[in-house]
Amino acid sequence: MRRRVVDARGRFAAQVVSALDERDLDDFDRITYKLFAAFGAPPAPDEAARGDEPRPGRPSRPQPRRKARQ
Repeated sequence: MRRRVVDARGRFAAQVVSALDERDLDDFDRITYKLFAAFGAPPAPDEAARGDEPRPGRPSRPQPRRKARQ
């Protein structure tokens, strides 16, 4: 049963990520970290060293600041 839940969660996460473009993913990351910080929850172990470290499959160079969406 645990394996089925883990597999379903992975499929759902893949669907969510595939629906978002790079800017959406950056916004999602920013918002999730803000929520984790507000509720005192630690980031996932593989995200503990978030800082300036590039994430797999994502650009490693600094991105220019974008205007807020309206």
